[in-house]
Amino acid sequence: MRASGRLLLISLAVVLVGSCAITSGSTFGRVVEAEAVISGPGPGDEIDPGTEPLPVLSIRTEPDEASVWLDNTFLGTTPLTLDELDPGIYRLRIEKHGYYPVRRWLEMPKDSTVALEIDLEQITGYISVESQPQGADILVDGDAISAGFAEVPVGSHRVLVRRFGYVEESLSVDVTENSVTRVSVELETAPFELGRVSVSRTRFNPANPGVTGFVRLTFQVSAPGNGTFNVRDPRGTLIQTVYLGPFTTWSQTVEWPKDLHGTQPEDGAYSLQLDLQGTDGRSATSAITVEIDSSLVVRYRSVWHAAPGLLYAAAPQPLPPGNVQISVQLAGIVTELDYSSVARFPMKIGTRIGLGSNAEIALYGSLLANSAPLLDRWGGGAAFSWTPLAFMRDPFGLASGVIVGGSYRTPDSEGLYTGSDTFTDFPGFFISSPLSRSNLHQRRRRISSHSCSDCLRSDFRPKCVDAIRVCADWSTR
Repeated sequence: MRASGRLLLISLAVVLVGSCAITSGSTFGRVVEAEAVISGPGPGDEIDPGTEPLPVLSIRTEPDEASVWLDNTFLGTTPLTLDELDPGIYRLRIEKHGYYPVRRWLEMPKDSTVALEIDLEQITGYISVESQPQGADILVDGDAISAGFAEVPVGSHRVLVRRFGYVEESLSVDVTENSVTRVSVELETAPFELGRVSVSRTRFNPANPGVTGFVRLTFQVSAPGNGTFNVRDPRGTLIQTVYLGPFTTWSQTVEWPKDLHGTQPEDGAYSLQLDLQGTDGRSATSAITVEIDSSLVVRYRSVWHAAPGLLYAAAPQPLPPGNVQISVQLAGIVTELDYSSVARFPMKIGTRIGLGSNAEIALYGSLLANSAPLLDRWGGGAAFSWTPLAFMRDPFGLASGVIVGGSYRTPDSEGLYTGSDTFTDFPGFFISSPLSRSNLHQRRRRISSHSCSDCLRSDFRPKCVDAIRVCADWSTR
């Protein structure tokens, strides 16, 4: 009986243990899970750093491209922005070659923005240059210094010492920090020599306005002297002499034609010759050829709708190749409205570009500015002009051509493209064929003072070769 009772107790215990082991979602388990969800972190538990705002560091230096180091870790060059730093204290170092380094402690609190603007101090030294003879021009790295003394950055520098009439001296000088580097240069006397000779243009028309009506001849000399500038016409006849000097500097300039007393030189190739003499007895000569061509006509023209001329009167004469003209127009007007006054400021800028002997392209842009809001309007356009040479050779001096182009302007506040405009802008395309009187026939008559009948005489021909050519040209028309 006692044995059967013990067996029964053991069986009950096994059943209870098994039921606890295989049952899920028991009351004890649910309580534990709930406590795990609602309980906060305990002491020493780690916090996810992504849940806290990080500080931001912005660094700018003058000059830029300085290296930035935090705690001996290179992070980049200025200007620099860092937005992934942990809060804390850092050792900041900024370095750039030729400048004193910047070192400081930097505290970065959480949820903060720190902006640094740092002017770097350049490391410098001094250079002192003395020359014999005195009064020479002294340049350090291309910049002139006064009294032969200057503060310069440390490192190697190119020093140039020159004086008119002497051979220039160039040398490299090393400058160290907070020290004076002294240089003494003795210049040698230079022999008289003629350097590079150039002209502003090789073809031109003296009847054109401004700088387009003459050539500027520029040349270099090495020492004191003087000379003459001689001009010879297409037949080799000396027609003008200009005395030059005395030379006191390297660069010299002479312009031609000047002082022609209202006369117009004939077309053809002219020789411009320099005959120079130095005070040391040396001489130098140089000649260059330029051409006078009165068919290269440049006239002042405003640009309307990209067409050169005056408003609706377009001009057919194109600019010579390589020439550019800029036209600027500006006006002001006050318009009385029912409720107020509106100030309007129309402005336009255009340009003409010579493409060839008988063609050009023109461009323009315009702006109609107003004191009232939302009324500003802008526009632009382009045109191509072509003037056949056959028209320009018309015996009556007529010039004609074709101008094709287009223009555009923005609509007004009511969405209309039409309406009044001080500069008559309009959107659309246009084509025109202007006709004007050319001075070409006058040029032909001006080539020689002799008549065609005189030049066609056999005994008179050697005296007017150019006039014979023109008369023959007329006879073939």
